Amino acid sequence: MAARRVRRALAEAGEAERGSLILTLSPDEAAVLLAERWTLFTTAAVEEMCREAARSATILQMLLPSRAGWLLNQVRDPHLVARVVLEMGVHHRGLVLDQMHDRHSAAAIEAMAAIDVRRTGLAVAAMHKDPASQALSRLPPATIAGLLAQTPPACRDSLVPLLPSGVREEVARRLARRG
Repeated sequence: MAARRVRRALAEAGEAERGSLILTLSPDEAAVLLAERWTLFTTAAVEEMCREAARSATILQMLLPSRAGWLLNQVRDPHLVARVVLEMGVHHRGLVLDQMHDRHSAAAIEAMAAIDVRRTGLAVAAMHKDPASQALSRLPPATIAGLLAQTPPACRDSLVPLLPSGVREEVARRLARRG
């Protein structure tokens, strides 16, 4: 019943109001509605929804990672995205970051690292190699080294060679200094 009312209200609501409306539903209902009506959720709506990071993370984890990534790509503030992604489980963090555009995932990873470098490093480790290396290559070498220091050695060893040559050597030097 509530979902029907919200569906009607969504059609009549302004952009930002849609983000607030979706949060009035249970996470299950919100996820179904987002999956059905995802095109209604433009930048303002997704940004408004993301202001409640924990609730948004719960809802977005129920969607396909590609849909969650598409929605988060619309958010202009990487700190909003970072707070939402850090609220997700580690596996979901990697899957969603995989689906975001390189520049958006790089900005989110950098903002996430400023909040919690350990959990961000684990999120990078959960990503597929290509999207992870593409996102990392947009970051400063010091940030990359800090993140990779938090990842398992096998992940670190597979990602460092994929970085651009100048960055690769600098990151390798920084990692060697950390021991």
